[in-house]
Amino acid sequence: MLSNNSDRYFNDVKVNYEVTNRSEHTKTVELLVPYVKRNNGQSSISTSQKYSWKNGNMLSFDVTVKADSKKSFEVYFRAKK
Repeated sequence: MLSNNSDRYFNDVKVNYEVTNRSEHTKTVELLVPYVKRNNGQSSISTSQKYSWKNGNMLSFDVTVKADSKKSFEVYFRAKK
């Protein structure tokens, strides 16, 4: 699910990600999300899910999902236009 609260100066986007595991075992998957990181402090990311940067402009979320279940989390992106 995507919600957009952008205004004249900033792009504000909240994205809800959901990962489903239909196997009989707990799995960890890597979810890659492209995002242009600005080093001048004019962009931010807020989430409860741990992430790391990969290849400079790719967010990497390692998501562990128990057997036969779903895991969802929200990511809030904010960047100056």
